[in-house]
Amino acid sequence: MNKAVNNTMPSQKQIEKAVNEVKGATDAVNKYVLNLTPNEKRRSAKPRRGGDKISELIARVAIDWKLAVTGVTPGEIVAHRDRAMRLRPLQEASLALARSLGDAIYDAESKAWSATTSVYSVLKNVARKDGALRAELAPAMEFFSTGKRKPKTPPAPKTTPTP
Repeated sequence: MNKAVNNTMPSQKQIEKAVNEVKGATDAVNKYVLNLTPNEKRRSAKPRRGGDKISELIARVAIDWKLAVTGVTPGEIVAHRDRAMRLRPLQEASLALARSLGDAIYDAESKAWSATTSVYSVLKNVARKDGALRAELAPAMEFFSTGKRKPKTPPAPKTTPTP
């Protein structure tokens, strides 16, 4: 895991160029892929771990024995397995890119939020003595004051009715 800090800010032109390159790669791959609906995925056969070796075995044995099954050929098994194997490196590269981008965005947003809360804390203290600043910070003060909070006063003790 690379822990080095990379605060390099890409220019808008660099981002646009990279987006166009990713779109170009997507367009180049689109003729080999398809987008399944959630329902189609639910209805499809789920390969078991290690099933690729069993598929190869079944295809080889079916070819050797000249087995004919209506609607399915051993050649189809081989072709689908080959397609999966060829597409896997593209998937892995895409996932690595998505993971890196996700990490970079998370890191940048986290650092921005950390700085925001630090600066807000200082501004809030100054605003105690400056009405104009307090008015300007009102939306931020409202934002920071909402959410799950512990009650400021303990709840009143429950009384049990006396007979």
